[in-house]
Amino acid sequence: MRKNGISLIVLIVTIIVVIILAAVVILTLSKNNPIESAKEATFKEDIRAYQDELNMYIAKEYQQSAGMRDWKITATEYEKDSTKENYNNSVYKYLNSFKKKYENKLAIKDDMIAYVGFDEKEKNWLLNSGIYMSKKFTVQYINEYGEKLFPDEEIAELDTEYVFYPKEKEGYISLQPEISGTATENTTVTFEYCKICDDLAFIGLDFNGNETTDESLIQKYTVSGIGDCQNTWVAIPRTHNGKDVIKIKQGAFANKSAIKRMVICNNIEDVGSSAFYRCGIEKLFVDVKSKLAGTYIFEECRNLKKAILGSNVSFLPGEIFLRCNKLESIQFYTEQNISFGNTRFFDECTSLKQFLVNSKNRKYKSIDGVLYTKDGKNLVLFPNAKVVENCTFDLNLENINSFAFMNNYNVKNVLISNKVGLGGSVFENSNIESVVLDSSKNLVNSFIFIRCSKLNNIKLGKEISEFPYATFSECKNLQSIEFTTEKDIKILNTRVFEKCKNLKNITVNEDNQKYKTVDGVLYSKDGSKLVIYPVGKADEEYTLSNDVHEIYSFVFAYSKVKTINYQGTTSEWNSVTKQTNWNYQNVVKTIHCTDGDISI
Repeated sequence: MRKNGISLIVLIVTIIVVIILAAVVILTLSKNNPIESAKEATFKEDIRAYQDELNMYIAKEYQQSAGMRDWKITATEYEKDSTKENYNNSVYKYLNSFKKKYENKLAIKDDMIAYVGFDEKEKNWLLNSGIYMSKKFTVQYINEYGEKLFPDEEIAELDTEYVFYPKEKEGYISLQPEISGTATENTTVTFEYCKICDDLAFIGLDFNGNETTDESLIQKYTVSGIGDCQNTWVAIPRTHNGKDVIKIKQGAFANKSAIKRMVICNNIEDVGSSAFYRCGIEKLFVDVKSKLAGTYIFEECRNLKKAILGSNVSFLPGEIFLRCNKLESIQFYTEQNISFGNTRFFDECTSLKQFLVNSKNRKYKSIDGVLYTKDGKNLVLFPNAKVVENCTFDLNLENINSFAFMNNYNVKNVLISNKVGLGGSVFENSNIESVVLDSSKNLVNSFIFIRCSKLNNIKLGKEISEFPYATFSECKNLQSIEFTTEKDIKILNTRVFEKCKNLKNITVNEDNQKYKTVDGVLYSKDGSKLVIYPVGKADEEYTLSNDVHEIYSFVFAYSKVKTINYQGTTSEWNSVTKQTNWNYQNVVKTIHCTDGDISI
């Protein structure tokens, strides 16, 4: 029995040792598996052979073009038939020895073999090889509950720029007509689908477009409200009861906070004013096929973050996105011209960071989120939330359109030169702190810097020679104005600096041909005309020389001056030409002359 017990123990120990040795062998083989090593070597050798073959093709192109080859080969198709349209983009066109097993694994990018597969083992083989590795895109298609309407797709892309399009799904419409961008790593792209909701409230329209409840007269329908629809992601249906849905009634979805996504397709011809006033929409796709006639359509949709405007949208009415203070992005897909009721359609959109424009659009383009005309000569709209400490402009820029920077709270310092013209109210109510203005174009529009409450100093360059009505009006912190021009300055109206209650000093280049300053006050060069008195000066008395023969309009408006000490007689004072409203609101009460006082 004892011998048998010892034998059993020895047998067990032997089995354990064998198992351990087997495990070590397996691990060793998995690390240095000759089969896998052979596969890796073959894989790498095939890639080298393909690159050599491609190089021979490229050399032939150089020879045929007499060294003038200025293109690179990129091929991502696998068509063998040279008569087919996509053969020119096929790997087989350039690599006669290409094997079918490498389809969807190897491609060509910029004259180099590229890997477009998803096999992690093969990717590891190519690490540090210099082979271009494609990025993997996972494309998802979901509804409002996060349910997948289609299986996820894995797609390899060679380019950093990408574009994907949604699939059609019965009963649903995608919120995004496409998804595009730039990727430097593996990326997941998600298409969101809104359910077509036939439970909305509808009103019939007769032949003349008038509302009717008579079924025999109904030709089309307008959406009048949420009805019995319980969806939070809503797509407006194209038809109802077999007839076209063409309108959304004024105020139809006002104050409907439950709606989170909205799709309005090109069957809709008109959206009424305030149709979505204070609606809970977070994302929006609009593709109406005619002009949006209503105003304030999405006013105060305070959850709206992204607005996508489809290829049919070519006009935006005034104040369409007024006070949508979470709106970050507006995307234009149209290739047509876009016209605006006025550019205040994004008033008080304090989170707006970018405008995006279809590259095929004929009139506009986007540069770093800023909207320009296609030729880059006109800056149309600057996003309110775009942060730029020091704002300068491209040499090609010729004009900044009206309202372009209105209500912008993130641009601090502005340099405007290079013959840039300025539209009306272009910087109205913005947070700019300093301006260097040296445009050679005449300033002909009013209110350019009105109500810029943080603006404290302005330097006007040598090219500035004209100021229209209320250019710097109500800039309450403005303290100094510097004219550096030697030219005549046409101040079309002395209300240029109206209500600038802290303006204490105006300086003029001593070589200026038309003006001079005395203690910060602007006079004509010969001292005969009092042009502008800075209303921020604290003195209640002001001494005026009897050399002054004319006082401009609104000179003392809103100032603290109550008494003028005139260095002449009452008769001389009465002979001074005083333009209309020179003493606007009767600020000055007494004229103290050398021979007596005059009460006003």
